[in-house]
Amino acid sequence: MTKMATKKLGKYMLAELVEQKPKTQVWNILNKKSLELLGSIAWYSPWRQYCFFVEKGGVIFNHRCLNEISDFLFRLNCEHRMEKVCAIIALSGGGYVSPRKLLKMSQEELDRMTEEIRNARKQGIFKNPFDVRTVRTDR
Repeated sequence: MTKMATKKLGKYMLAELVEQKPKTQVWNILNKKSLELLGSIAWYSPWRQYCFFVEKGGVIFNHRCLNEISDFLFRLNCEHRMEKVCAIIALSGGGYVSPRKLLKMSQEELDRMTEEIRNARKQGIFKNPFDVRTVRTDR
């Protein structure tokens, strides 16, 4: 049996990774003391972001618990977007850039990189940033 990833969400909750999909994840939010399922966090395609789904009615959250869930959602959504940005940079010929390095870049560096990606698209170097087969290799 494999151990699931678990993260502490404040004083009263845990987030447990229950499913790793190819592009997204599903997390259960549990009461830390009773391990009762409070809800889950999953990718919601119509809104193109992670959302919190309450498991059943009658669950009560105070502002601190809601903030902890909100912060966790924010981090998941940021990580998801950063992975896409890193893939675009790598496929545009910029080489692999880790999300951590991307966060430390200055605004000027990000603007320059964005302009390089736009130019690469205009020149037809790649059509779809997530399709490796469209990248021109004669650079």
